[in-house]
Amino acid sequence: MNRHQLVLLAIAFLVAMSIAGIGVAIGLGSWLIGILCALLTTGLMGAGFVYRKKNLN
Repeated sequence: MNRHQLVLLAIAFLVAMSIAGIGVAIGLGSWLIGILCALLTTGLMGAGFVYRKKNLN
């Protein structure tokens, strides 16, 4: 694995954890944590797409 693939793997792992955080927030009934995790998921997904577009042609 090269450096760019490791960065994308780390971003994918963080996205998966934030999606799991949404499930935990639903289980706890916490809207604040759910909204924060949803925003984090959206931001990380966007960052991953931008990173891939710029570095993996």
